[in-house]
Amino acid sequence: MLQIRPMTPDDAESARTFVNGWFSVYRDHLDYDSGVWNALRHSLWRHGDLSLWATWDGQPAGMVMAGRRAVTFDGQRLVSAHVGPVAVNPFFRRKGVARGLIRSLQDHAASAGVDLLSLMAQEIYPFHKLYTATGFRLVERFQPLGAQFGDLQVPDWADPVPVDRWDAVRPASQAREGALTEQPPASRFLEGNPDVPVKAFHWKGAGVLVALWPVLVRVGSTRERVWSCQVVDAFGTGQALGLVTATALAWARRHGCEGAYLMPTVGSVPDGFSTEGAPWVHRYCKGVSAAGTSAVEQATRYDQACPAP
Repeated sequence: MLQIRPMTPDDAESARTFVNGWFSVYRDHLDYDSGVWNALRHSLWRHGDLSLWATWDGQPAGMVMAGRRAVTFDGQRLVSAHVGPVAVNPFFRRKGVARGLIRSLQDHAASAGVDLLSLMAQEIYPFHKLYTATGFRLVERFQPLGAQFGDLQVPDWADPVPVDRWDAVRPASQAREGALTEQPPASRFLEGNPDVPVKAFHWKGAGVLVALWPVLVRVGSTRERVWSCQVVDAFGTGQALGLVTATALAWARRHGCEGAYLMPTVGSVPDGFSTEGAPWVHRYCKGVSAAGTSAVEQATRYDQACPAP
């Protein structure tokens, strides 16, 4: 029978192995090695009371990771639980494991003072149908933006800014109308962790913050480990933004990256990024408290500040 319980620190290695094993059926996925997993546990999932582990007659059947984030909507402060990854053992699919995890997560979130749940799912994968069936509302549909590096000239006058100073140089931004807006400064996540390199660059009123993620890509019958660069945040315009972006991407290329991506909610989109060939992504939210439910019903977008591997 299905049993679901809160995940404990002792489950960390089993959960990591479980996710890497069952995600291997996809063409590419984040490499949840021990370093990356621990970095995420101590940043994006640092409130571990929301993550859940499922077994079926004692065998690992599924899991869901979730972490709290502060959000605002129309000036009101709320607590969101960002959901993901969700993984189910194929041997136990169509037995209600995923639905049980989502429903249990909602109960745990309610008792922990969470106002709403949020998650992202690529349109091409069947899991997104589960979320609508369990009461999630599609808040927005979007495509990430990507860019190939090509030959970059590295300007030597864009001054790198330590990550812990990013919030001091980044101008305050206004919440967009109709947006659920994450509040935690992006640079406070993953900072100082060598397994997920993060670096900030700033020059003449423009800045770019990037994070590097290890990805496993299927090549024939094998899987290769490559690096993917995410532009987590950016601000500024014109030549200054272009030069700082070139500096950041050249740094990423020296670490083995061949391209970069960003979410459309990034403050300033540098030139050269486009949605061509990018997958469609669904953003789902579900209210837990009365205030969270009201916000989700009215929201037309979700502006994410945290890294999105």
